[in-house]
Amino acid sequence: MDPNTVDPRALFDLGTEVVKTAPALLSRIAPMIGVLYKPIDIVRTAKAEARAQIIRAEANAESATIEQLAQAYLRLPVSAETQHQQVTHFPA
Repeated sequence: MDPNTVDPRALFDLGTEVVKTAPALLSRIAPMIGVLYKPIDIVRTAKAEARAQIIRAEANAESATIEQLAQAYLRLPVSAETQHQQVTHFPA
């Protein structure tokens, strides 16, 4: 056989060995990836919680404003014209 050619059986054997060792390699690398990703996850979670607090605060402020407007509207005095219309059109 020519020394520059590769035996196909050797390539197959090499592929089989890679397939056998891949799960072991992944089981050792996976925890390291988790350790590397942890700080990124912490920052992303903190930013998401901060945005959620801002949204809640804005919603509470808007709700309070609407409530204040409604209470102010209910306290408005009835104008003389409105009182006249009520008496003229809807006698008691």
